[in-house]
This record gives sequence, C-alpha cells and structure tokens, in this order.
Amino acid sequence: MAASGFVIATASPASAGIAATTSATNTIINGTTINIGVIHVKDGSYAHGQYDVALPPDDDTAGNLGWSTTAGWYTGPGYCTVQYRWDANYPIWRVQKPDLGPGQHFIGPDTSYQITAVYKAAHCSTT
Repeated sequence: MAASGFVIATASPASAGIAATTSATNTIINGTTINIGVIHVKDGSYAHGQYDVALPPDDDTAGNLGWSTTAGWYTGPGYCTVQYRWDANYPIWRVQKPDLGPGQHFIGPDTSYQITAVYKAAHCSTT
C-alpha cells in the first residue's frame, strides 16, 4: 500500500468462487469492516449521489441485496481500495492492481469483485 496511507479496513480474499455459486452474473463482495457504496445499474441516477446502496461488511450484492447484476462500486475522496477480481472465463480470485482511487468503478457483466481493504492516501498503490 502507499507509504502515505494507512489501512482502515482489511480482510482476506474469498477462498471460494462465491460468484459461481449464485444466480447472479456478477457481484461485489464487501470484505472490509466498513460500508462500501455499490451501484446497481449504470444509469447516472443514484440514490446517494455516486452510489445506490451502502453495502455492509461481509455482505454481497447478489446474496444480501438480491441483485442479479451489479454495475460497480464507489470510492470516496481521499481513499483507495484493494480489490480481488473473479471472471466467469477465469474463475480464480486474484488481486487486481493498481489499487483504485476515488470515483465510480464499473465492472463487466461476468466479472465479480471483492473489496478487501480501504485506506486513506494521497496516491493509491500500484504494486
């Protein structure tokens, strides 16, 4: 992680293909200890300005919100996320770099993400 940042929420990546066990085509898993803003449909109209719902820790958009598809997540100003990616055609959880900074992060229809850490930093880690 960036030397100027500090971890405020962290967890291990999912050990199993959670996305493969749901009827959803994709999902976002909150593997942190804080809420993560998630986006249901990429339509520019979001309940909380930049995102639709605050996803609690240890929840996912398919199982806990009942969404069959998820558009993405939102990272607040001054923060970065550490994320693991899972693809339908490559069903193994793997770290995705660089860490992503502030803004909306949209995902593909057959791609799932687990956010495992959120940290405050001027610049997000690229390694």
